[in-house]
Amino acid sequence: YPLRRQRQMCIRDRDSTVLSTYADTPFGDEDLLAFGKGATGDWKSYLQFNLSTIPGNARVVGASLKLYQYIIGGSASNNTIGLYQVTSDWEESTITWNNQPTSSTVAESSCAVTTSNIWRTWYNIADLVQSWLDGSIANEGMLLKATDETIGFAVGCYSSDNTTDTTKRPKLVIDY
Repeated sequence: YPLRRQRQMCIRDRDSTVLSTYADTPFGDEDLLAFGKGATGDWKSYLQFNLSTIPGNARVVGASLKLYQYIIGGSASNNTIGLYQVTSDWEESTITWNNQPTSSTVAESSCAVTTSNIWRTWYNIADLVQSWLDGSIANEGMLLKATDETIGFAVGCYSSDNTTDTTKRPKLVIDY
């Protein structure tokens, strides 16, 4: 039988940013996802997608995360954002810098960011998505943060709460 390939763009289940200088403040309802080291502190963002529309027996052959970057501040070179597996539970309405969940220490994927007003894509996350689908690891989502947290730059992307242009909300693209 020929391989049947389908593409699915999953909607987010939840997303939020955490900020070191407002360590106890939740930002789950903001229209922004931020990462990097800016003048106002260190930023990280968490995302989780609902995979219930993907058949449980699907074999993932490709997956990528797409975010629309609309702003960058600070250094314009060597800015790389890593995508890391989140390994413990969190809630969009209560996550803060001080209670952020645990995550892996090795990036699943990375993306260079140097300009604004462009879609950014983190490729090659099929193994992670497949593990969520087959239940070998819990889907606690993903963390986006600077791979070098000493470089002074910050990036802003639209979150799932963006109402300015709903077509620019985060997307998890899965080929199976």
